[in-house]
Amino acid sequence: MIRTILISLIFLLVSQLTFGQITKDFEFLTHNNRVSRIGAAHIIDEGVLFVSHNGDAPMTTVGIAKPDHTLEILFESGFSSTSNKVMTSDSTFKFFIQNLFDYDIGVPGFHEVNYENGEITIESILTWESGNTENHPYVSSVVNDSMGNYYILDYNGFKFINEDLDVIDFELGENYFGVYKSVNDDIYLRGARTISYFNGNSASVIASETKPIIDILSFSNLNVVLVEGQLNFYNVDFSQKIDSIIIHTDIKEFDALEIEDDLITAVVSESGSHQIITYDFDGNQTVVYETTDEYEDLTGLLRVDDNTLLINGQWVYKNAVRTGFFRGLSLEETSIYPEVYLRLSDYSIVQTDKDSFFIHVIIDGDSIFYYNYYYTLSASLFNDNFTEIYASDVYSRALVNRLGPLPFFHYSLEEDLSPVESIFFEKDIIVSPSSGNMSTLELIVPGGNYQFNRERLEVILPEFTSSVTRPLLSDHVIVYPNPVADRLLIKNDQPVLSYSIYDNFGRLVSHRSSTSDLESIDVSALQSGHYHLQLKGSDSKLIYNSGFVKCNM
Repeated sequence: MIRTILISLIFLLVSQLTFGQITKDFEFLTHNNRVSRIGAAHIIDEGVLFVSHNGDAPMTTVGIAKPDHTLEILFESGFSSTSNKVMTSDSTFKFFIQNLFDYDIGVPGFHEVNYENGEITIESILTWESGNTENHPYVSSVVNDSMGNYYILDYNGFKFINEDLDVIDFELGENYFGVYKSVNDDIYLRGARTISYFNGNSASVIASETKPIIDILSFSNLNVVLVEGQLNFYNVDFSQKIDSIIIHTDIKEFDALEIEDDLITAVVSESGSHQIITYDFDGNQTVVYETTDEYEDLTGLLRVDDNTLLINGQWVYKNAVRTGFFRGLSLEETSIYPEVYLRLSDYSIVQTDKDSFFIHVIIDGDSIFYYNYYYTLSASLFNDNFTEIYASDVYSRALVNRLGPLPFFHYSLEEDLSPVESIFFEKDIIVSPSSGNMSTLELIVPGGNYQFNRERLEVILPEFTSSVTRPLLSDHVIVYPNPVADRLLIKNDQPVLSYSIYDNFGRLVSHRSSTSDLESIDVSALQSGHYHLQLKGSDSKLIYNSGFVKCNM
C-alpha cells in the first residue's frame, strides 16, 4: 500500500505572477525548529518547494516557502532523514527522502515527492506511515526507472522493488554507496572509487576515479561525477570522460552547485567567509560575490535568472540555534542596509507552586523516582525601528551543557512585530532537577544578518542571563519503607510540621499540618499506585520532596 498525499496547486493569475515569483528581495527563515537544515529544494510558481531536516520534532518537513514569509507545510515525519533532487525535465522533478532514522535505529522505507505540471504528490513507500513494512528495507539510496520500479541500497545490499512493492535482493556481494540512474534510464552503482553498470542481474565496473566519489548527477546528455576538488564529465554511458573542471575543495555536495550549459555556479562557506564562484568550461573561475558573516553557513543555491541567485543555509549562534533560511541575492548590486534592532528584556524566570512527578519501579523491587518542577519564563521583545518584523522566534540555551534543570526550549511569536512595538510573552517550562542546585539560561533571538523588507536585521543579543535555584532539601530526612503498605515512618534531624501527598496526576489526596513533630504518616486508605510526598518544616520550608509506591497487601 502506498499512501499518497495529493496537493492541487492552483495556478496564479497573470496579474499575480510577479508576487509569486522569486526575486532578489525574497527572504525566508524556517522558524519552526531550533535546529534545521535545508535539503533538496526547487523554485516553483508559489515559492520554494523544499525539504527541511530538523533537530527537533518534526524531524523532517516538506513545505513551500512563500514570498510573504509564510510556510505551507505539505508533509511531516518524526524520523530524521536525508534528501536529494532528481530532475526529469524543466517542469518535472522529484525529491527522494531516505535514510529514515529514529535515534539509534534505521526505519523502513522512503518518501518520494513528485512535482509535475504544477501538481505535487508525496508517496510514502514501505514506511510505517504507509502501513506496509513487511520487507523492512532501510533505504540509504533510491532511484526509480521509467516503469515505476525502484532500485534501492540498504545496509544489506542492492535491492529491487516492483510496482507491487515486492522486494527482491540481488545479492551482488560488493559494497556500494549509492545507486544512480542516467538520462537513458540505465542503472549504475557507485562504489568508493568505481562506477558499475547494472544489467538486471549483475554489476560490472565501467569507470573509475583516483579520488573517492562523493556523488553523481545527470545533466543534459552527460553524467557528472563529483570528487574532492573536481567535477568530471562523462558521456551518456560512462565510456568516455569528456571534460574535467577543478573546483573548490570545500564543495561536498551537488546542492552547492548550479550546473548550466556554459557555466557552473558554486557557493562556498568556510570559517565565516562566504563566496559565490563561477567556473566556465575553459578552466576560468571568478568570485562574483564575497562576504563575511560569522553567524551564517551557506550550503546551497538555485538560479533564479541571469543576475539573481537564491541561496540557502543556516543561521548559527553558539551551536544553540541552527535555523535554516533562503535569501535572494543580486549579482548586479551590493546593497547597504540600515540596521534594524530587536531588544530582548524584562527577563525573569521563577519556580511556581505547582509540582508534577512520575515514578518508575524496576523489576528487582528498587524504586527510581523522577520528579519535575514547573517554572514560568517571562520576557519582552522590542522592535525599536520603523519597519515591520514579519517573524522572529526566541530560543533558550542552557549554559552548563544541559546538566542543569533547564532544558532548551523554543518560543514562536504568534504575531508580527509592528514598528516600535513590544510583545510580552510567558512560557511554562517543566524541568527535572539533576546534579547541582543551580542552572543558568540564556535567551537567543535568531537573525544575525537576516534581511527583512530590504533592511538588515542586526539583533542585540542579551548580555544577561537568568539563574534558577532548586530548593535546598535536607539530606537528613529518611522516609521508609518504600514500597509501603500501611504507614510511612519519618527519621529526621528537624521537626516535620506538615505533609502533602499527591497522586500521579498531581492531585492532592492527603494533607496534614501539626504544631508538633510528625514521625509517621498513615497511608492505609490510599489505593495501590504511585504517589508523591512533600514534607515541610518550620516556616513552611520544603525539606523533603520525593515519591513512594503504595502496595496493598
